[in-house]
Amino acid sequence: MITRSDVEDLYRRYGHVVFRRCRAILGREDEAEDAMQEVFIRALKYGRGFRRGKKPLPWLFTIATRVCFDRRRLLARTTGLQADAVADPPGLNPEQRVLVLRHLEKFDSLTQEIVLCYHLEEMTMEEIAAHVGRSRKTVGKKLARFKQESQS
Repeated sequence: MITRSDVEDLYRRYGHVVFRRCRAILGREDEAEDAMQEVFIRALKYGRGFRRGKKPLPWLFTIATRVCFDRRRLLARTTGLQADAVADPPGLNPEQRVLVLRHLEKFDSLTQEIVLCYHLEEMTMEEIAAHVGRSRKTVGKKLARFKQESQS
């Protein structure tokens, strides 16, 4: 079980990285700040999902991705607008960013994490493989599948 003290430590160590992920998905500083806070609230609430001895950042990124996509869906429902762009992450032009984010919600959490790391964090496939604990070959297959299915 994860404690409040554990979450406070995770916040100090990884809050800025989680914020960057949220901002990349949501495109707005204010939304990203709120989402980041929600990530750590959920981490405390659902701390039993964290396995001791595992790296915490992939777990936090999974929570962040879910929180941000929930917020995007809510924003789309309440305003009729897509939360597609204010800030553009490095490596993607605004059109590419919109396409990646629109198609990403259809995929499993591992594929989401891989695609976000590749396109938004600009990590290499080797870095992503180490980050998610899978082989480089799996990372390549997931990226290829995402590319293929998002273009059809």
